[in-house]
Amino acid sequence: MNNLIRGPFFGTVEDAAKYCGMSRTAFGKLKKKYLIPKNAGPGKKQYAASDLDAFMADPEQFKLTKRQKNTNSISLDEMGIA
Repeated sequence: MNNLIRGPFFGTVEDAAKYCGMSRTAFGKLKKKYLIPKNAGPGKKQYAASDLDAFMADPEQFKLTKRQKNTNSISLDEMGIA
């Protein structure tokens, strides 16, 4: 993963998915298999463009192992659903 985090930053799954060129549903499915960082930007609860770029370039470097649990979850409020 790239150590230099750069924006823009995306606070919602919808915005991050759109940036990656996919639906919110498809992005949500990927989040279950891959640890896509959401710890950047103001408030440290946003996806950074640099992390999304790195993920799209080489998803395997973000793959969760069977022993890992994706704790990078967000609430329904953060998803804009609640």
